[in-house]
Amino acid sequence: MIKVRRKYDRIFKERAVELSKNRKNLSELARELGISAAQLYKWRKESEEFVHIPMMLTPFRAY
Repeated sequence: MIKVRRKYDRIFKERAVELSKNRKNLSELARELGISAAQLYKWRKESEEFVHIPMMLTPFRAY
C-alpha cells in the first residue's frame, strides 16, 4: 500500500497555528483538523522561528 503525502497550503497552516494558540489540548485540535499532533507542533515551532528572523532579508538600497 502506497502512502500519499499531503500538502497543506500556507493559509491552512497559519490558521491551524492561530487556533492552537487558543487551545489547551493540541492533540484534540490536530484530530479535528485531520493532521497529526507532531505536524501541528512543527508548524508552531516554524512559525515562532520565522518571527525571530531579522527583517533585513535582502540588501538595503538607499535612493
